[in-house]
Amino acid sequence: MKNILTHLIIYFSILLVWFPTSRMWVSADERAAVNRTDPSRNNGIQELENPDADDDSPEALADIWIDKDRTKLGEYKIERACLGSEHLGHCSLSIFLKGRQIRTFENDSANKIWLKYGFFNFLGGENKQLVVFTYSGGAHCCYGYTIFDLTPKFTVLYDTTKSDSADADDVGNELVPVDIDQDGVYEFYQDVMAFDYDAPGGHSTSTFPPAIFAFDKSSHKFVPANKRFPEFVLNRLRKNLADLKPWAEDSAKRGTVIPLEELDEISVREKFLYMVYAGQKDQAWKYFNDNYRFEFREKFRHDFLDAFQHDPTYLSIYGQ
Repeated sequence: MKNILTHLIIYFSILLVWFPTSRMWVSADERAAVNRTDPSRNNGIQELENPDADDDSPEALADIWIDKDRTKLGEYKIERACLGSEHLGHCSLSIFLKGRQIRTFENDSANKIWLKYGFFNFLGGENKQLVVFTYSGGAHCCYGYTIFDLTPKFTVLYDTTKSDSADADDVGNELVPVDIDQDGVYEFYQDVMAFDYDAPGGHSTSTFPPAIFAFDKSSHKFVPANKRFPEFVLNRLRKNLADLKPWAEDSAKRGTVIPLEELDEISVREKFLYMVYAGQKDQAWKYFNDNYRFEFREKFRHDFLDAFQHDPTYLSIYGQ
């Protein structure tokens, strides 16, 4: 019985990687924007045989993941090795340059969907960038993304997989590329994780404002960019508010009835936090003071203020 329970826990943990951990899914428009990258420009990559994408998949990067365990690109070689059973075991993914191992990722699962790699043209030039995705098996967390530029030299553009990374644990859930300013170079966003479980309904009703990143030529890295794109944040807010009622109706069909007052609380809290992350801090606090009339008012005021002091996305907008 104990072994059966253990395998069930592992099975359902694996299922979580296929679903977004925040309430709102990636829109069809954003998935279409991601797929504008020309798939015929493969930069000489060998064995790029992607599994067929599920048309209903909410994952923005679903089409880029490579099923092959070995891929060669010029002087680079990528190798993935998984040992053990489907649900128990170990996977590693290594990047080699001229035969020298320069980066390795490890995962305590033999399931390849927990350690994936692919190529995406973030920067709009002739060369695509390497993306490595890791998943730790956590219920509502633990997606890791690393983006490498391979030419003219090996450079880390973005990394949430290292504990000393500025982005580690501060952002999470799915990475969604979007060319916000339509200049041919992609921005992307993940979710600010500072307010996870700061909600009466726990994780499922938590607010996850977008943390936007844009490519900075001077540092050759992706850096926080909410300050540049406030309207994008507000557009995400409008979509979330529009999706709130359908989401509640869908929850009711699954047997979870969400009281009207809870929906009102979510709406007010969501609007407040998104306004903050769109650079409208003063207007947001006025809105909060005028409209948040719920039980958790003072607790959330304290929690939000504390989170703002430590969240890199917030600090990138308003300074230290």
